[in-house]
Amino acid sequence: MDAPASHSPSGRTNKRKRGAPDPYKKPVGIPGSTKQVTKTISIGAEYYMIKSAGKIRLEEEHRFLQGSNKWLVGENEKLQECYNNQELLL
Repeated sequence: MDAPASHSPSGRTNKRKRGAPDPYKKPVGIPGSTKQVTKTISIGAEYYMIKSAGKIRLEEEHRFLQGSNKWLVGENEKLQECYNNQELLL
């Protein structure tokens, strides 16, 4: 015995039947295999490592430049003192 056809709001009989979803079709946006998932994770990890290495390099460069700046300030003070002493002698 067939189920009665459902009626649409227009009054016509809806004869379409919904079939079972195709088990071989993957929903859009979902990786198809563990290989794809592994590749995606690998790319993400590689991106994270590159960004982290870049951040570490910039922090090291910043520390180096701060140290260089302190040294230059000290040398400048010494030169200024020598200049002032030389000026007093003249």
